[in-house]
Amino acid sequence: MNLTFSKIYGGDLISLNYNGTEYLDQTNSASINIFECSNGITRVVPMDYINYTSNQINSEIKVLELGPLFGKLEIKNNISGFEFIRTIIIYWNDSFVDFKIKLRSNQPEAALVTQRIPLNIENSTVRLGSQYGSHVPQGWKEKLTVNLPAMYWATVYNDSVGLGLVDYGLISKRIFNDSIYLDLYHKSATEAEPDNTKVYRENKEVTLNFAIFPYMNNISQVYTEIHQPIYLNGYEYNFPIYYLLSSNHTGLLPKNFSLLTINDSRILLTRLNEINGNISLRLVNADIKNNISFSLKFADEIHENFLD
Repeated sequence: MNLTFSKIYGGDLISLNYNGTEYLDQTNSASINIFECSNGITRVVPMDYINYTSNQINSEIKVLELGPLFGKLEIKNNISGFEFIRTIIIYWNDSFVDFKIKLRSNQPEAALVTQRIPLNIENSTVRLGSQYGSHVPQGWKEKLTVNLPAMYWATVYNDSVGLGLVDYGLISKRIFNDSIYLDLYHKSATEAEPDNTKVYRENKEVTLNFAIFPYMNNISQVYTEIHQPIYLNGYEYNFPIYYLLSSNHTGLLPKNFSLLTINDSRILLTRLNEINGNISLRLVNADIKNNISFSLKFADEIHENFLD
């Protein structure tokens, strides 16, 4: 088994070769922007990390466990005295590879990410994926010099299930014509559809609320009207620099699941029990120089089996 990494705009491009079959290539590889510094220094800026590594970095890969259903690997990089460690669990079958990346750290702001990666395997359909994450370390948002916000976090919530963080990372490789595309995909499974491949088709109007927030040192938890925290794993910044509270869209809506992607690069799963027309997408902005335009669109169909 061969697993290779290369640095492109702050993300790891992953290529997996198992039993002579290449599951990912350089065109549809996963992108990971989360690192752990294990030498006691907890403040690491990804843009600096890019400068240290140029565009490519060799990784020390240690096989911790290898079996017919999964492999457990430790990925280690050492750049200018900074040692970055990832523990990756790879699951494979005939249709997809599932990467689970856990960054080892005693710091409360360390991230746990689960990412299911889009794959092209022989003649099979491209699979979509999911990712979870905790909040971004504040030090990563400092001293950024790009015109558009270089760091973000995006949240999506509705009134029934509360607020949850779904993605964070570098914006620079996901912009197109100064826009960030938030594409909302959806699917649903019923007893009549055990293969979980059909989209629940329902045509109704939904109001999408979203805002862009600047980087601020002051953070506050979000509470419901009954003063119960609805976002337990992170924080939300107040005082948006750009917001839109009434963006109506008429089209297909999900019944049970909602998938979010940023500029078609990563597809993120947020579990929503019900969507009644109140979805909020929020983007935390680390650079207030520019407003960001949004493009929201809905997919007609998704082919994917969820194991979670």
